[in-house]
Amino acid sequence: MGYNIVNVRSSVLNKWDWERPINNVPICVWGSPGIGKTWIIVEVVAARKIQEIEEQLSKMSMHESEYDILKTKLNRLKSYVDPNEIEDILQENMLVLRLAERPIEQIEGVPQGNFDRGFTRFLMPENLVYLKKAKWVVVFLDELDKASASKMAAATHLIENRCIGDFRLPVDTLI
Repeated sequence: MGYNIVNVRSSVLNKWDWERPINNVPICVWGSPGIGKTWIIVEVVAARKIQEIEEQLSKMSMHESEYDILKTKLNRLKSYVDPNEIEDILQENMLVLRLAERPIEQIEGVPQGNFDRGFTRFLMPENLVYLKKAKWVVVFLDELDKASASKMAAATHLIENRCIGDFRLPVDTLI
């Protein structure tokens, strides 16, 4: 049986338990290059973000300073054509790691030694800065089949431990 983008999007939305994320297991969306896998994940994150913003707006007065900002974000999320148009809104809840082209440091962090104290810390890559304030995150590991063995090991660590270097992803992280 074949799936189209709408079927896959519905399956992803139905598979994840947004209310009890601890119950979630990583899912795999497999398909040929260019068929819309990243687009599906963007749509899922946008749908969740729309729901979150609508809930926030329902609890706010129209005169609060953040109301107009949230309303603008909501309108952009509801009317985008190209995912790049809403990248700035989704970057705090979505991490796309294209494993074939990203340096391994973006998956495992950058080691920095502290020789005086005798340990090494892993600095957080810049692409994770936006996730620090997030209540929930969707991590999309793209091009998994093209990743080197070391990147696969780092991706496995990310999936199992929900962390990149010393940065722990929120409990509400979906992979």
